[in-house]
Amino acid sequence: MPQAPEKRRLFSLPAPSRLVLILTRRCNLGCGYCYNGEADESLMSRETLERAFALLAEGEGPFGVQLTGGEPLLVPELVERACALFKKAGEKRPGALSLQTNLTLLNEDWLDLFRKYRVDLGVSLDGPPEINERQRGKSRELFRSLELLRQSAFPFSATAVVTRENCAHLGALVLFLGGFKEARGLGLDLLVKKGRRGLSPPRAPALNEAAGKIRESLALVNRFRFRPFRLRELEMLRKAEKGGGGSFCGACRGTTLAVTPEGELYPCAQAAGEEEFSLGGLERPRAPRKSPGAYELSTAKCLLCPLHGRCPGECPTRLRFNRGEEDLVCSLYRGLSSLPLDL
Repeated sequence: MPQAPEKRRLFSLPAPSRLVLILTRRCNLGCGYCYNGEADESLMSRETLERAFALLAEGEGPFGVQLTGGEPLLVPELVERACALFKKAGEKRPGALSLQTNLTLLNEDWLDLFRKYRVDLGVSLDGPPEINERQRGKSRELFRSLELLRQSAFPFSATAVVTRENCAHLGALVLFLGGFKEARGLGLDLLVKKGRRGLSPPRAPALNEAAGKIRESLALVNRFRFRPFRLRELEMLRKAEKGGGGSFCGACRGTTLAVTPEGELYPCAQAAGEEEFSLGGLERPRAPRKSPGAYELSTAKCLLCPLHGRCPGECPTRLRFNRGEEDLVCSLYRGLSSLPLDL
């Protein structure tokens, strides 16, 4: 009996389990630290969007899709089309859809769309109103939208970029967000020296002290919450301490793929535009010159650190761009673990 012809792969790289779609570089903010650099008018075509979703047909098991930018709420037609394509892909595989936004453009229509497609909402903000205004701008619109989320009982998670400017206010941010029962947690992204560089990374002693205040704020907030408010970095520490460490992220493992508006491919959105990380394009994918996994947190202090062997590690692209400050994240982890900065 003749054998059935082998199914030809449509994609020469491993099928991603997480797809990050940079729908546009348009943005209505001018954050001083934006790693995308200056915003432009580029946006993803419907054809590129559909080709990106076709990559999911190559894989098996659960998958995730994140819609990002720029600011994705500036391109509602693309967001809605992406949601529809996600729903179709989810007919064959279980999936999760998320969207990262600065939230300044939120309205009831967006919430209706997010409910329809069960979108997990990620919100970018950097501190209390006055701090957020200095780093990001349009804080009045942002906090108006947070109130809309409260009134609508719509769940969200938050992400803050940690700089020298807002470092000391992160404990207050935890207290503020913890007052929203809709807030699920907070992630801390240390500033990356890429793109616009109008702000500076925090100093290690200040970050270590801030981490202690964050830990105290978390304990206080969670005394009064039915659903715990979680800090991503603390959860990573706990997982690593239980032996669940390994690669820092999916980009290191080759399971995440970011697609730019032009259809170019990278291991993650933060690596976009960097030739050494380029995976080619949707038309001609290729292996990168260098994998993000080649950048690992390793300093002379690691062997002496009490967290050695149970450290979550560091973002590889951050290590790539922040040379000379490789152990900055150590001050964060040690502060969250109640360890002094200098041992």
